[in-house]
Amino acid sequence: MGLAQRISSIKIGKKLGVGFIVVIAASLAITFIAFDCFRSIKDNSARRTTTVEMVNTLSKARLNRTLYQYTKNPEFAAKNVQALKELDTLYQRLSGFKWDDEGQQKITLMGQLLNDYQSQRQKFVASAEVTSAAFAAIKPGALIGLADR
Repeated sequence: MGLAQRISSIKIGKKLGVGFIVVIAASLAITFIAFDCFRSIKDNSARRTTTVEMVNTLSKARLNRTLYQYTKNPEFAAKNVQALKELDTLYQRLSGFKWDDEGQQKITLMGQLLNDYQSQRQKFVASAEVTSAAFAAIKPGALIGLADR
């Protein structure tokens, strides 16, 4: 008895029932695959959003550092510190995601570069404060008197 004869000997109701179960199983499989894809898309979107926020925050930090460098206005130094704190928060959020080996290496490197940037910033601010104190110590009258000699 061949397979074709076995199938043809099954009643119509059973054939419809098996066909319906196969359609439901296929629909469930497609649904689970779709939900997994949506979760992956959501995860990738969150990573990209955090990365874009990091780039924007780094730009803010650099701008305020440059403004502080040229104006010596402590308001810009405070904004730079705030931007660096935001950058650190974003880094922590980004490092919370699961990454492949290459991505994890880049995240680790980013953390090291962020720490280096913050330590360089501290040296820069200390140097800028010394320079500002030296400029403040110079009296315009003393310069004029020195020029007259």
